[in-house]
Amino acid sequence: MVERELRGEPPHDVDDRAESIVRSASGCSTNQSLFGHTKDTGAMRITSSDEDLIKALGNGDENALRILVDRHTLSIYKFSLRYTGDESLAEDICQEVFLKVYRYARRYKPGMSFKTWLFTIVRNTSIDLARPYSYRKSHSLDTADETEFIQSANISPSRNTHTPEDDLATMERARNLESALGTLSEKQRTATILKYYEEMAIKEIAEVMETTVPSVESLLVRAKRNLLKLLEV
Repeated sequence: MVERELRGEPPHDVDDRAESIVRSASGCSTNQSLFGHTKDTGAMRITSSDEDLIKALGNGDENALRILVDRHTLSIYKFSLRYTGDESLAEDICQEVFLKVYRYARRYKPGMSFKTWLFTIVRNTSIDLARPYSYRKSHSLDTADETEFIQSANISPSRNTHTPEDDLATMERARNLESALGTLSEKQRTATILKYYEEMAIKEIAEVMETTVPSVESLLVRAKRNLLKLLEV
């Protein structure tokens, strides 16, 4: 235990406690109710901001973690699923993220964007856990999100008229998009998911990826160009 503390790591009993809380709070899967396992945390706490909750967690309030798990499980799971292409791996990433949130809550600095802080953890955890594997298409997300992405990113036929065939083509591209994301470089894929699915600002994405705004803009341009080629638009 002393060696772990000297390295800045939490003791094993803290890890075990964190895992117990995360498991009891919610499952990291869209197949489970996000609120079905939550204990009574009080209406006032449920309406608290993420920033207030992470500060409370840093002060030892475990109920704050339960609320954060319920609140952010779905978005983290979906990010991880699009990032890895694998349901089981996405669930592992999701759980590990919340363990790190528990361990490092005291490191959160007031005034920081909680979402930026959280997705920095999500991205780094995804890199670490997905490193031994290649992108694996073992899932099928709801095509509604992918269709919305295609429309918001203007990945659609450049014609002035609109036909029912266009709608069918868009749905087909939405299904193919999941696989296409896996062919992008890690940085292009991350920037794309954060921009079009998490609706993060370019500056926020730059903070998550620890790079510059121009670099993110370049990544998004190249990602869109590559997706256009892959989807044959």
